[in-house]
Formats: sequence, C-alpha cells, structure tokens
Amino acid sequence: MEKYVDRKYILEIFKIRKDDCNKSDCGKVLVYAGSRGYYGAAYLTTRAATRTGSGLVSLICDHDVQKVNAIRLIEEMTCSIEESVRVNKLLRNADAVAFGPGMGNTPATKNKLENLLNKYKGPLVIDADGINVLDRNFIDINKRTILTPHLGEFSRLIGVGVEEIKSNRVKYSKEFAKKASCIIVLKGKNTIITNGEDVYINTTGNPGMANGGMGDTLTGMITSLCGQGYDIFKAAIFGVYLHGLCGDYIYEDNFTVNANDLNKVIPKIMKMIYNDVKK
Repeated sequence: MEKYVDRKYILEIFKIRKDDCNKSDCGKVLVYAGSRGYYGAAYLTTRAATRTGSGLVSLICDHDVQKVNAIRLIEEMTCSIEESVRVNKLLRNADAVAFGPGMGNTPATKNKLENLLNKYKGPLVIDADGINVLDRNFIDINKRTILTPHLGEFSRLIGVGVEEIKSNRVKYSKEFAKKASCIIVLKGKNTIITNGEDVYINTTGNPGMANGGMGDTLTGMITSLCGQGYDIFKAAIFGVYLHGLCGDYIYEDNFTVNANDLNKVIPKIMKMIYNDVKK
C-alpha cells in the first residue's frame, strides 16, 4: 500500500541524542565523490553529511579533487583514494558510505565501486555515476543499499523509457527494488521511496529546487542519517522529506533554491523538527 510521508511520521522516527553523546556516537561517514571538473559534487555531498549531523565525515577522492576540496572542507577530512592503507582503515570503521556524485561514468568508477562492494558491507548510498556504472543485472547490491536515481538514470538502469516509467513510477520502482533487494529513491516531484514491499511518496519540495547539486545534497543527507543509526529505509524516507522541507523553507523568500544554500539551513530545520518532538 502506498503511504504519503507527513510530519507525523517524521516526528515518530526522529532520534533524540543522549546528553553525553560524542562525535563517535553520531556516525562516521565516508563519501566517494568528485572528479576533474566536478569538484562541487564532492563538496556538496560531504558538507550535507556534516550539516545533517554526522560526527565524523571523510571525503575519499582522486588527488586532483582532494587538492581543491581540502582547502574548503574545514570541518571534514579528505583522503586520496590512492592511500589504500588509510582508505581501508576508514572503511573498517565506517557507519555508512556514499558513492557516485560527480565521479564520471567511466571504467575507473566501476572498478572503484566493485572494490568498495567487496570490502564494505554496511549501509551504502549509491547515486549519480555510481548508478550509471551498474550493470542492469548487477547482483551485489542488497538490503544494505539505497539507490537514488533520477528518471534518466533509472531508465538506463532498467532499460525502460522515461515516458513509460513516468506512466507508473510506483510500479517500476517497486519491481526493481524487489528484484535487486535494495531500496529505490526515484527522485522527482513526489519522490518515490520503496523497499520493494512498502511504498512511501514524499510531500515536500518545490520547483525552485530544479537545479544542479540537489541530488548531491540529498545523497549526503541520507548517508548521514544511515550513519546516525536510522534503519536505512527510514533514513531514505526521512532524508527525502528533510531535503524537500529545507528547500521549501528557502523557497518562501527565494525564486531559486540552490544546493549550497540548502546545506546551510539543514541544522535549523533539524532543530525545528527536534523542538516539535520534545513538545
């Protein structure tokens, strides 16, 4: 049965932090993102994870991307993917991992994803080029994995035309999620979130959010919530709702909602939800 995500549901699943929590209790998150010319994707995804509340966030990327982003990611850590010893240590301790934004639809990206899947067995959010390099019959994704495609990416993944998918987004999302034993977040107006059995339809978001970088911020937000201990299906639902809610807050006074501004308001919107929970 299809359900609409509302504030009541979010208030029911919201996690209250203990008074004596520390950064290690709030989730250690890794972000694989970026490539030459796509530095912003790495920045936005990584920042979104921090702003959503992760205790420790590390960007794993090519040296070129690291050189650009290490200067501006002052609250996060960066690691060259070539530092294999350090990467493996980070993976062993990671509570959640994001993969794909701005990495490029290349054999190198596919190799990096396959290597990650072999080494890491925790919650994993795959977006953008991480989805583009997946084979249609790729079987090494499972109940720990969230895929966050837009219509074009989903069309390429399942081999069905965009217009056909639009005619029944719930059907195609649910079928693939069940077949791949993963969670699908099919982005767009009233984003669909499904695990192959249950289907949730988002109720937040607006036309001002139709610009580059929005998917990157969403990936960082969902990954952060996974790392904070939310069940991954609930993390996907909450992340999508929160993403749209942040956009709606900005849209009240602005015609365009850009990703960098959205990242800035995440803590404020989270606190508004927290205040409602505590009432």
